[in-house]
Amino acid sequence: MAIDDASNRVMLRFVPVEDTNHVLTFWRDYVQRFGIPAEVYTDWGGVYVNADHPERLTPFGHALNALGIRHIKAHTPQAKGRVERSNRTHQDRLIKALREHNISNIEQANRFLEEFYTDDHNRRFALNDSFADIHRCADGIDLANIFCIEQIRHVYNDWTITLNAQYIQLLKSDAPLPPPRSKVIVRKWLDGSLHIFWNEHELAFKQLVTKPKRVAL
Repeated sequence: MAIDDASNRVMLRFVPVEDTNHVLTFWRDYVQRFGIPAEVYTDWGGVYVNADHPERLTPFGHALNALGIRHIKAHTPQAKGRVERSNRTHQDRLIKALREHNISNIEQANRFLEEFYTDDHNRRFALNDSFADIHRCADGIDLANIFCIEQIRHVYNDWTITLNAQYIQLLKSDAPLPPPRSKVIVRKWLDGSLHIFWNEHELAFKQLVTKPKRVAL
């Protein structure tokens, strides 16, 4: 759940687990729906913050950084009180509404949230007419390349890289091939597809079944 601090407007989503993919999907959908917020306030969960090395951004942190969103981390349980109070409200009203509509699985529940409950709740309780909306427009921003899992890989002499113990061959295309020993960015989109970039040029590639023979330059 996300709640706008100024207007009380909410966005809700049921997920089986609060993991990286579900969190990124939620915030991608939030940005598409409402725009880019100035700040996002979260707890210190591993999806949001690398507790051992806070300077190392998680995929969620990378997405916020790319969009220029300030990330504020809660330091006390009381700091999340507003969200928790809102949760208690929805645990009452929403659960009753789901029962009234005979909804008993996550897919149906999220459809109900999207098609009725969220808009109805915001229409009744959000203060949209009292505050200026400072969300920035996200039109034209490639959100698929922002809300994703990103890794850096080194290019070998034969224009291959490794990812999860698998070899990937970079192929000639309209985009220039990176020089050997340079770094490429591998992005796994939320739909599961892989995309490889060098200097923001997307590269063609194929995944190899066996380890390639090394060649010397």
